[in-house]
Amino acid sequence: MRKGEVTKPTAAPSMPTIGEIARRLAVPTHRVEYVIRARHIVPCGWAGNARVFDQEAIESITAELERIETLRSRDRDLRSSESTTT
Repeated sequence: MRKGEVTKPTAAPSMPTIGEIARRLAVPTHRVEYVIRARHIVPCGWAGNARVFDQEAIESITAELERIETLRSRDRDLRSSESTTT
């Protein structure tokens, strides 16, 4: 850096809380909490009393929520087809 040169500040990495992850994914907070607990996803740190998660953890949470929703919709489809055939 040269004398008198101004540098741009770098953005802080995004490390959202459970509530922020739920908001971004448009799902209830308890679903995010369930996935974190059931899949033993570890926070990368704490912001006060709130756990914060890195991008890798967010991707794991997203993938697991999508997997659960796929299984739920498949189950709903099976039940609805069984009820129409009987």
